[in-house]
Amino acid sequence: MAFSGFNIVMAGIGLLSILVIQGVLSSRKNSSLGLFLPATSFIFSIFIIVYFKKFVGDHGFKGYETLGWYGLQFFLANVPTAILLIIYSMFKYDPDRDDTQSEDLAEEDPVDVNNDEN
Repeated sequence: MAFSGFNIVMAGIGLLSILVIQGVLSSRKNSSLGLFLPATSFIFSIFIIVYFKKFVGDHGFKGYETLGWYGLQFFLANVPTAILLIIYSMFKYDPDRDDTQSEDLAEEDPVDVNNDEN
């Protein structure tokens, strides 16, 4: 099966939209919204491990080899979760950030528009 340019572009748009949605949800005042996509990704990774158990059983891996495969699969399945959590920590709503911007504007000297000294 060959990948066409259209498939690659659509996959890129899909990934980019997930990243933008994560940034928007993380910047909301309700901080639990920003954890929705990472939690969904983590639950999906658990499903991948459960499915992978069937694969490991069918191919006869034993002992530490099985543990290594599970560890590798769990790590790779949680890379998107880690990326989403990094985005969450970068864009997390900070009420102090909004207050400092308004204080800076309030401390500026007001401009007297009716000044007739010119």
